[in-house]
Amino acid sequence: MKQYFEKSISKRLVEGGVWAFSAKAGSGFLTIALTALVTRILPPKDVSLFFLSFSAIAILSLLARFGLDQLGIKLIGKGLVANELQAVKLLTIRILILVGSLTVIWSVVTFLTFDYFSVRFFSQYNISHLFEKLFIVWLIVTTIQIMFSEIFRSFQRIGYASIFAGGTAFGGFSAGLLAMPIILSLYFLQVEVSLELLLSVIIAATSVFLIIEVVLIIRMLQFKGKNNECSNTVCGTTYKDLLSRGIYFFVIHLSLISLVHADILILGFYRPAEEVAIYAATTRLVKLVSMSLIVIYEVVAPVIVELNFENKKEQLQRVLRLAATIAAIPTSLVLIFFIFKSSEVLGYLFGEYYKEGVNIAIILSVGQLVNVWSGLSNDTLSITGFHKINMYIVSFVAIVAIICCLFFVKEHGAYAVALIISTAWIVQNIMAVMLTRYFVGVWTPAGIFFSLKELRRYLSINRGTS
Repeated sequence: MKQYFEKSISKRLVEGGVWAFSAKAGSGFLTIALTALVTRILPPKDVSLFFLSFSAIAILSLLARFGLDQLGIKLIGKGLVANELQAVKLLTIRILILVGSLTVIWSVVTFLTFDYFSVRFFSQYNISHLFEKLFIVWLIVTTIQIMFSEIFRSFQRIGYASIFAGGTAFGGFSAGLLAMPIILSLYFLQVEVSLELLLSVIIAATSVFLIIEVVLIIRMLQFKGKNNECSNTVCGTTYKDLLSRGIYFFVIHLSLISLVHADILILGFYRPAEEVAIYAATTRLVKLVSMSLIVIYEVVAPVIVELNFENKKEQLQRVLRLAATIAAIPTSLVLIFFIFKSSEVLGYLFGEYYKEGVNIAIILSVGQLVNVWSGLSNDTLSITGFHKINMYIVSFVAIVAIICCLFFVKEHGAYAVALIISTAWIVQNIMAVMLTRYFVGVWTPAGIFFSLKELRRYLSINRGTS
């Protein structure tokens, strides 16, 4: 770990960027390919239930993690910079115990209330008892997978974090890579694939890599040295302290994830399954196109903690803006192409039936353009000590957006929901950019000319030291 921190910031960003980009590019390709397969092997009603279920899993998983994964990035990062390794080990174990306990609690609550919610809100779907059990297991493995990935990221093991990262309906890169040939074989062999069989494949693929992750985390925590007690400033002394500090990150990410998944759940309550299937497949594609910001966050987050801890604001701004530009340029080109050619893309990937999502794709693509050019403003606020400010922003925007969706969805359907969500992305990002500048003192948006200047500066420094 000490050798890692002796590397320059630029070298760490490049190394982490290669890992993160490679894994996310692979994950994005696999998710698009698997989504295309799913739309062909399952009827629209089952496609709708699959993506509705994943949206519910994403929110329940967030409840189980309770912001502790994001709090861990901040506190573990500080502990590593301060070289309090034994304190960091104790903190990591406490976080894993808390998340494990909360996962058990929410799994039991979900199991006990599943029938009530499925009958009351999803009566148009034929949900089997096997699906109910698989849903609970899916929730558990997804929560553990995301938590392990964030632990790797906290320790700046970007390679492991990228390879094992979850967050997609198919389990991310590693699980998707294992599930892809199995599902593809079933498709070409013309085996009748049920939704339950699909979930079983995804869960099995994810579980295989969870075993590997457990071994890697145990090895990673084998620190040598004096067994120091966890300090208040770095770790928090009790489980209660961690929960009280994690709640801010929980509210922030609950609000953010609501703008990603609540739209599908609301449509699932009020609109026909066929309309939900079209919307879910279309939004999945648009959100995957904008995955570049997630890649940048995975690499830059520990560096933000370090530079802010050392009060290097100018260097922090350079890192944030250059990273945002690297993410924004290729993403913008793809989104602009998608805006003008969305009908052809949707038809080619998912079939003629899904071409009806063309207007939804255009509306959401505009919102994502603003999102990627705004950079990591929300994340910067959270991990530099202004998480309460960020919580107020994202909570306000998410609540207003959800209320508007509920008000307009019955009469205007998917188009209204898409327009509201896209507008919410735009408003939230503009507010976050301005408040990051005011409170943190740095700009986060992408800038082509700024980044060209920084690139020339970086190359000249490297030539001078070679």
